[in-house]
Amino acid sequence: SASRGARASRAQGARQHLAMSPTFRSSSSLLSAGVPSPPPSPILNNCPACERLKDNTGQWNRHYKTVHLKIRNYLCCWCSKSFGVGSSLKKHMIRCKKRPA
Repeated sequence: SASRGARASRAQGARQHLAMSPTFRSSSSLLSAGVPSPPPSPILNNCPACERLKDNTGQWNRHYKTVHLKIRNYLCCWCSKSFGVGSSLKKHMIRCKKRPA
């Protein structure tokens, strides 16, 4: 796929850059010295419906299901309003007008 090719070319470019660097040390020598490896760079996923970018597949799946498929699995027990994300329900329940006193 195109994203795998882009990842491979970025990784190859990074290896070439490091190989030309005068202060480059191999990753095994860095690991043995106790230097943590850098976190992997995020790969952005495009939403085909609206072109929004998401950092990872999980975020993209949640966006697509809640925004485009209108899946709302979280329901307020007081007013029956539904939400696609649990954190949105949690915020709503704090200020729900039908909340018992």
